[in-house]
Amino acid sequence: LVPGPTRPAAVLVPMIRKASGWELLFIRRTQVDGDPHSGQVAFPGGRMDPADKSPAATAIREANEEIGLGVEDIEILGDLEYMVTISNYKLTPIVALIRNWPLPLARQEAEVDRIFPIPLNWLAEKINLREEMRDLPQANLNIPVYYFNEFDGELLWGVTAHIVVNLVDALSS
Repeated sequence: LVPGPTRPAAVLVPMIRKASGWELLFIRRTQVDGDPHSGQVAFPGGRMDPADKSPAATAIREANEEIGLGVEDIEILGDLEYMVTISNYKLTPIVALIRNWPLPLARQEAEVDRIFPIPLNWLAEKINLREEMRDLPQANLNIPVYYFNEFDGELLWGVTAHIVVNLVDALSS
């Protein structure tokens, strides 16, 4: 764990309605030397700026910067319970509907390598999910980590997978 106070951050959990059902929109982060999260599947998002008035404002700003979603393209549905990450971010997931899908997206290449959907019904199938214990010797912790089976060549795991599990649980209750 990173020492010190938690730092506020937010991600947008974009939901798309298609004829075949609901999908979640993900990004794969661009591979960058020295970035421990590069190359990982994630939701658009990042740390809160002083000008951001709320976690939703952070999530919308970051989604605009990373994939070109405008505020007019998004309908905020609500938020999920925040979680504290191993990098000491207090991360708030903001669930949103993307209006008028499909719409053109503008990937910021320095941060985003790929934008892709995964069907929500696939994510809800327990056969596609496993939980493994991960040892964090620097914090003297052994924590559970979620992993989804590979989908379309992408591996969804960690905090992003945990957010998906929380969303599926919220939708099914």
